[in-house]
Order: sequence, then C-alpha cells, then structure tokens
Amino acid sequence: MKKTFRTVLVDDEPLALARLQRMLCAHPEVAVVGLAASAEEANVTIHNLHPDLLFLDIQLGASTAFDLLRGLADPPVVIFTTAYDEYALRAFETPGIDYLLKPVEPERLDRALAKLRRLVTTESRPHWAQPNGRAPGVLPTASADPAYMCRVGVRLGDRTIVLNVDDVAYFAADDKYVLIHTTTGKEYIVDFALSQLQDRLDPLRFVRVHRSSLVNLDHIREIQKWFGGRYRVVLGDTSSTALVVSKRMARNLRTVLPF
Repeated sequence: MKKTFRTVLVDDEPLALARLQRMLCAHPEVAVVGLAASAEEANVTIHNLHPDLLFLDIQLGASTAFDLLRGLADPPVVIFTTAYDEYALRAFETPGIDYLLKPVEPERLDRALAKLRRLVTTESRPHWAQPNGRAPGVLPTASADPAYMCRVGVRLGDRTIVLNVDDVAYFAADDKYVLIHTTTGKEYIVDFALSQLQDRLDPLRFVRVHRSSLVNLDHIREIQKWFGGRYRVVLGDTSSTALVVSKRMARNLRTVLPF
C-alpha cells in the first residue's frame, strides 16, 4: 500500500500557495490537510495537525522558515520552496530533503516527491523511519541513507569491479554508453543511463550539470564563467577535467552549491 503524506503548505504569497496546491492534485499520495500564510499560522497548524510533510517557503514576512523550524520539537519532513537560491546550504542543515526554486516546475516537483517516496519505502528503511511510520524529517547525510547508491559495479569481461562512488569524479554519456570517470583518471562503462544514476545517487553530492554529464560535487575545485551565460567546472581529478555547465542546468548546481 502506498503511503499517504499528510501535508501542510506554508507560503505568504496566496498565488504561489494556490498554484502549488493545484500542482499537488496530480500526486494522490500527497494529502493537503492545511494551509498557512505566516510562520505564526504555520506553527499553530503544525501543532494541531501533526503533518508528515511541509512545503515551506523561506521568507515569511518578518520571520523565516528557519525561525519556524527552531520552535518545533519534532518537525516533519520539509521541502523548501523559495525564489532565492542563497539559502540552499542553510536549508540543508534542517529537516529539508529538497529545495525548489520558484516558480516550481512540475518536473522538479515530481523529482522531489520521488525522492521522498524512496526515503520512506519499507525496503530501504531510512535511518529516520520510526515504528509508527511517521518521519520526523532528519536530513540524510551524503551517502548515509540506504536509498542512495554508495557503490556501483562495472563489468570487465567475466569480472565485476565494485567502485565506491566517493572515487567517481563524474559520469558522462558518450554516444551509446555512460562512462564512469574516476578521480585517478580511469574510465569504465556502466550499465545505467544518466537519468537512472541521477535518481539513485545522493542529490546533495551528484548534480546534473549538462545533459551528458553528472558531477560529484566533492571533486569540484573551481567554477568559471563561460561563453553564452554558461559556466565551466574544473574538477580536482588527476586530469583537472573541465566540464561545461549548460544554462538550463546552472540552476541545479546553484541550488546545492551557491556561487
């Protein structure tokens, strides 16, 4: 049976609140049980309804989402929604599992909810799953949650070599194949599409910077401005690999690594 997430939406912009509520109608696993337009109203609503999930705007008039969360003894899981990317690092020190920039796009909302489902599946038994089935919302640390891959197998003839994802500098789509590029300069073919890897790797560590590349944030050494409003990331691998960040994907990178 699918879990239903009792959800409260918090936003001081009525149009944004209404738009998000409409978008969530396409997700039957999300049951919106309450709305709030301020931190004070949200505090009362959360204490009365005990939701599983908050969609939480960061700027709430004179208060912020962080002020609200500090006052909650047992906060729900949080998906932040905001027009500002400068709060990303601070947000990930809270019960937040994702950070959506406004206007929230349906595809990005789908991915956030897919992540939430992975984190509460019985099979994965995330470290914050409680006996009563309610998730108090502790943010999973990089690669600590069993829902995310921390190792990947690559075939070499009759053998399978197991690589730790810590040693992966980036994944790159090359014609019909996806290649793993390690920090020591080795290359291996992996039997996953980039989209599959993106879904199975920790999004706090691996970010899609181009339709053909998925980068390990731990190995980014430098970010450079590039032509046409794009950027380039230089990695700390043995080759000092430089990868172009497409304009469309730059927002993904800024979300988890503000620059």
